[in-house]
Amino acid sequence: MKLKKNWSLLLALVFSLLGCQRSVINANQTPHVTIPDDVRCILAQSSHNPSDIDILQENTERGNTRCQVLLGDLYEHGIGVPQDIPHARSLYLLAAQTDVTANFYLGRLAEEGTGAPVDYRMARYYYKKSATGIGKIPSSLKLAPLLENGKGGPVDLQSAMDLYLDVGGSNAGARDGILRLYRLGAELSDSQRVGFFNSWASQSVSLLMSQLSEQCHSLLKANPSAIELKPAKIQLKYVPGSLLAQIKLLESSTDKVFDQRLMQATYDYKFPYAPLPEPSGKPVNIITDIDPRSILCIVHL
Repeated sequence: MKLKKNWSLLLALVFSLLGCQRSVINANQTPHVTIPDDVRCILAQSSHNPSDIDILQENTERGNTRCQVLLGDLYEHGIGVPQDIPHARSLYLLAAQTDVTANFYLGRLAEEGTGAPVDYRMARYYYKKSATGIGKIPSSLKLAPLLENGKGGPVDLQSAMDLYLDVGGSNAGARDGILRLYRLGAELSDSQRVGFFNSWASQSVSLLMSQLSEQCHSLLKANPSAIELKPAKIQLKYVPGSLLAQIKLLESSTDKVFDQRLMQATYDYKFPYAPLPEPSGKPVNIITDIDPRSILCIVHL
């Protein structure tokens, strides 16, 4: 009885998250649910069984765009069916009016020259169509280099920069693109510069705290009262040409032993990547508090 109740609750949760319609489940009855065609096709694609391929084919013929893309992917790579690039492309084209993934796949086929000559112009076209919603990040990261390098059309550094910025500096590919194009002369607004700096500073401090967590035993265990100290304030200085931070203690925690061990634990800290260079060429600084209570001890098993 308990197992049936848990099963009922699990199904209720899963299908409510999927937005599916379901019948009322009684603990003493076998669960009965209506599975959306999209979900059936996702499950069918992952199994690669011939009978499940039929499910994909049936829903494709009924015009389900998600199923068209999933079946096209199987034909493109020859998984569970004979490889057939032209048929895969035709399935993607059927879904391309409304499905961003279909447009992304068409862009990839055009860029890589799969089943046809390379066509950067069409790659640009399809990546642009797919650079929305769930396709925003992968499509933007594909489209931006084409604009940056003048493939399939004129060089457009500013539009490429806008795409990288839209993805955000937390993505390594976008971050490298922003730094590269900035050096080539693409412009950033004041708010965009501030946003990139804040992202860099946040990731830098997060990396520093991870490093301190690795050494928390030497920082805290030898001095249990350290958690009662006030935060120490330190400055992380980035000097162009080196990721090794120059660290300076600005305000003491009121405990000299903790302060000393803090400086020892951070002497080899390196920034995760370079920030945007200052127009003046001056070093870039981060000032942050190190609260002993925020240092989490990592236990290696």
